[in-house]
Amino acid sequence: MSYTDIDVLMKALSGLGNLYQNEQLYRIGVGLTSERYQLVLVDPANSQHRLGFNLENGVFNQFVENYGSSGAWTNSVSSQIVDRYLAYHYAKQLEAENYKVSIVAQTDGSLEVVAEEVVW
Repeated sequence: MSYTDIDVLMKALSGLGNLYQNEQLYRIGVGLTSERYQLVLVDPANSQHRLGFNLENGVFNQFVENYGSSGAWTNSVSSQIVDRYLAYHYAKQLEAENYKVSIVAQTDGSLEVVAEEVVW
């Protein structure tokens, strides 16, 4: 997945944890990184679990520590980010095409985009 729109990415990340800008990641066994990331999603249950995003060549690339307890959280939240990014991306496109759009959360955590044509 190529994350190219920061507004859509921030919407996708919101609700999945605490979202920070210009923050560090946590390396297991080492501590915080010296490098800062434009966007960092932090697990509210464990501040060592973090996903970072930096803009490179027009795409926000994801950086993670993907082993140990961080690996389970990373895998879980990464798939949710993809689903949520796609939902918000399509919603934005449909709104630009003059549709009335709503996003409905399903019981499994996925999002459904519902679009209705606006009557002229």
